[in-house]
Amino acid sequence: MSDGSTAPVASAAVGITGLTSLVSNPLEVHDILARELRTNRTAVAGDALTAHLGALRGRAGAVLSVGTGAVAFGYDGVSRWRRADGWGHLLGDLGAGVWVGGEALRAAGRYHDGATRGASKVLLEAAVAKFGLIESWPNQFYKNEQRAKQLASMAPEVIIAAAQGDETSINILEQAGRHLADTLSSALGNGIPPLASTTGRLVQEESPLTVALTKQLSEDRPEVSLVPSAGSPLDGALHLARRLRDAPQSVAGFRPWLTVRVDGHHTLRETPADLGASDTLAAKLSATELPGDELQ
Repeated sequence: MSDGSTAPVASAAVGITGLTSLVSNPLEVHDILARELRTNRTAVAGDALTAHLGALRGRAGAVLSVGTGAVAFGYDGVSRWRRADGWGHLLGDLGAGVWVGGEALRAAGRYHDGATRGASKVLLEAAVAKFGLIESWPNQFYKNEQRAKQLASMAPEVIIAAAQGDETSINILEQAGRHLADTLSSALGNGIPPLASTTGRLVQEESPLTVALTKQLSEDRPEVSLVPSAGSPLDGALHLARRLRDAPQSVAGFRPWLTVRVDGHHTLRETPADLGASDTLAAKLSATELPGDELQ
């Protein structure tokens, strides 16, 4: 904890994994940053949003983050943010690791049951080696609070099987690519320049998912330029902190994925989170302290 001897810093920004699900009140994070770093300019963001700022070096465009889940953020470079997917494995995360893994287990189950369409012996064998007999799977997954990560652990097996020519695995990855292209395209709404990038272990350069995504995006949105990621989420947090230091009035919040506090007050300009990925200009908010429950 700070003893008051630490030199104050001009600004601080953090990107947090699970911000909307694990952090009950981002205001408390602002308080900690302000107290421990002795700064009056703080930003608290989700790691997917700082991934955007890192991947495009703060430029306008959209970035798709793919791991266990999938979410895309679009930014017009001034005041408008858009978000697509990131709804979790029960409602969304289409094309992400959890979705690919779930499709793999469904294909394995179909082969076990004797189905021919959408079935895979290779995936059944891989899943049994990883999780044990299929009869134990319902109990394993339905009672496991970490089932999303458990499901996503099958995604590499699908990639391996596809490389070996398993038709069902190839189809799963192609469909995943279509889903991811849809998510990225959704984030590239009106007002967002046609510049995009991807980040995450499943969409590294030349990965099967990247190939499928690129193919589908080029068909759906040929005007979009898909570029390699130029930086990490940490680079994005540094970019956000520098902007907050140099031009705090230019940083628009996007609750709950980005909240900004300057001199004890929240940013003047904010994109309302309840409008999600709709085409809206950032609201002009008065610079007054928000009640604590506003950000919960």
